[in-house]
Amino acid sequence: VAERQVGSTFKPLVYAAALEQGMSPCDYLPNELRTYTDYDDWTPENADGEYGGEYSLTGGIVGSVNTIAVQLIFAIGPQKVKDLAAAIGVTNVPAEPSIALGTPSLTLEEMLRIYGTFARDGKVPEFEFITRIETRSGKLLYDRNPTNDPDRVFNSRTSEMMDYMLRQVAARGTGRGLASRYGVR
Repeated sequence: VAERQVGSTFKPLVYAAALEQGMSPCDYLPNELRTYTDYDDWTPENADGEYGGEYSLTGGIVGSVNTIAVQLIFAIGPQKVKDLAAAIGVTNVPAEPSIALGTPSLTLEEMLRIYGTFARDGKVPEFEFITRIETRSGKLLYDRNPTNDPDRVFNSRTSEMMDYMLRQVAARGTGRGLASRYGVR
């Protein structure tokens, strides 16, 4: 199974971790270029090279604004994001600030776990390809009957806020091409 650097598709996990720590989609952070001297003078830049003003957390995720994601990771700590990823079943995320920009190399299954958790109200999805086996005559040989409720890794409120924020990404942000090109609503 191939791992690929996931880039900005990882940022929603950073935002979810921030919401779990009590931040709000309406909290504002400055859009400023900063140098982090404790990290070899790391100066993460926005893709558009634009700075100034402020963004709400919703605005930051809608525009995939690097400076906002990086400030979030420093506000909550990279370990919180690593721990949330691990609770979802994604275990190879380093506790480094650069993960805010999507530097982890993950598999497609791991990314499906993350986004599946958003879609399932904070509950980690279970992947099973075979759910039922019957003979030709209809005799049941196997029926996947889950006996336990999947683990919830973040609360319903976080799930609702992330749902709203990700819908905004698709409606007016970096994902808006989904509707015009592919008809995704």
